[in-house]
Amino acid sequence: MAQKLGIEDPQILVNTVNRWNDDLKTKGIDTEYGRTPSADPKQKAVFVGRDVKAWSAPIEEGPFYAVKLVPVMYHTMGGPRRNVKSECIDPYGKAIPRLYVAGELGSTWGITYQGACANADAMIFGRIAGREAAKLKSWS
Repeated sequence: MAQKLGIEDPQILVNTVNRWNDDLKTKGIDTEYGRTPSADPKQKAVFVGRDVKAWSAPIEEGPFYAVKLVPVMYHTMGGPRRNVKSECIDPYGKAIPRLYVAGELGSTWGITYQGACANADAMIFGRIAGREAAKLKSWS
């Protein structure tokens, strides 16, 4: 597989897979990126009230499939969490007054991004944020 992917030293792929498997089996965390690779009931999506767990498994039995990816920046996911009123919430789950989140920032898809869903996030939560902000009394 390393050869088909154009990896000059196949041991690099072997070492990466071995590290991943060891992380899952003995440490319970991805030591390279700090991700929790197992299902964690405490892990929540950025949309309050919707559980999203991360599932991963050791790489042990084939068949295996791979695709070569190159770094590119066109899209990000994550950011601050929001509630159903599109209000940005703090780490304790309380709404931050007058701060709203829409679009991909705090996306409902979180770690499970599906292509073209950000448009729905932008339209739905943009409308909700606008409606909620319009209800506020003026600062002046």
